[in-house]
Amino acid sequence: MNILNILSNDNFITVNKTIAAEVGLEAAVILGELASEYAYWSTRTNGLEDGSFYSTIENLEKKTFLSGHNQRIVLSVLQEKGWIEVSKKGLPAKRYI
Repeated sequence: MNILNILSNDNFITVNKTIAAEVGLEAAVILGELASEYAYWSTRTNGLEDGSFYSTIENLEKKTFLSGHNQRIVLSVLQEKGWIEVSKKGLPAKRYI
């Protein structure tokens, strides 16, 4: 593996300390990743559906290293705060944020 690839910006997780203090480190990590995904999907012509995007458990685990179980806990905390909405749509069902 090339050391420059390892040290590139894509290999770091950025955490907002203010958000982490309010909802915890894992929730801050997930929220940061969801913000990145939203920014990505908002630039695609078929990206956002009614202002939301789908994010799979596998993709979020790959990006944050949090299991599906931990994701559900963290997403419920973020929902309780009113910072995100989570729904399932389609067949097979996909998780939309």
